Amino acid sequence: MGRQRLYSDEQRLERARAAQIKFKLNHPERAKEIKRNCANKAYAQDPAKFREIARNRPKADKYLAVKKWTIKNYGYKLAHNAKRRALKLQRTVKWADLKAIEQFYIDCPKDMTVDHILPLQGKEISGLHVLENLQYLTKSENSRKGNRVSWVQK
Repeated sequence: MGRQRLYSDEQRLERARAAQIKFKLNHPERAKEIKRNCANKAYAQDPAKFREIARNRPKADKYLAVKKWTIKNYGYKLAHNAKRRALKLQRTVKWADLKAIEQFYIDCPKDMTVDHILPLQGKEISGLHVLENLQYLTKSENSRKGNRVSWVQK
């Protein structure tokens, strides 16, 4: 029999971390898949816990996560913004009061966002970029509403 090595708990933990890092470097796609599967299983067991963790995450962490994603996916973000600008131009009619629309954006309260009542790119119906189609919503209401019209029945 070979010599048996005895490691302290701290040494064992350090070796395990080193092995994880090595695996992630050598197999990045597989590591992502494993992480995603673990997260999906944990979410399936207790979705409320995940929502609570997300709600309680410090704002700075959320901001950094978005910033990190934007840097990593810069081309995608540019394409998304360009598509959004082009769509807004297509949905702006000649008779729209652009000064009034601009003032509506300027007058937006600090804790609110400007939302299109009928989304510019809706599935059932698409709206125009005109003053009558704008409203103020809180950020949470706007993200909950998404790209939908609240009064359209499914």
